[in-house]
Amino acid sequence: GVSIKDCAIEKRNFSLWEHGGRDSYAELQSLQFVGSFDSLFIIMVNLTLDHQSQKSQIVEKMRLLESCGHADPTVILVGSRLDMLAKVGSGYLTKVADAVSSELQEAGWIGQTIFAATFAVDARKSKSLADIKSTLVAQHDALVERRP
Repeated sequence: GVSIKDCAIEKRNFSLWEHGGRDSYAELQSLQFVGSFDSLFIIMVNLTLDHQSQKSQIVEKMRLLESCGHADPTVILVGSRLDMLAKVGSGYLTKVADAVSSELQEAGWIGQTIFAATFAVDARKSKSLADIKSTLVAQHDALVERRP
């Protein structure tokens, strides 16, 4: 099912909704997102998949956000399983993100910034998680400042 957890990072409260990428929960996910314009979204992609599959998954999730009324969502892209790839550097995910951004913009995406940040994560290293937490806090603060 959907796992919902509330957590605090540096005295900021977050509600994390994790559905494991299952299509059967997409409708529930879209109901949660409607009207939540101060939300941060993390899209995770498996770096061991082929390039086209990665792009397709990311575009699908971005389209879901757009269909819920998020014309300019704050999205952090995280590539998992970097530790399973010997030759792929962290810059690889940036290239995937750039390709997705180009595809979305060519298709008429109206948002300003496609991805607020990208991270390729090695599950064996805690520095990756610390960097993601810092980015979550910074993006949270930016959203709070823009809130009417």
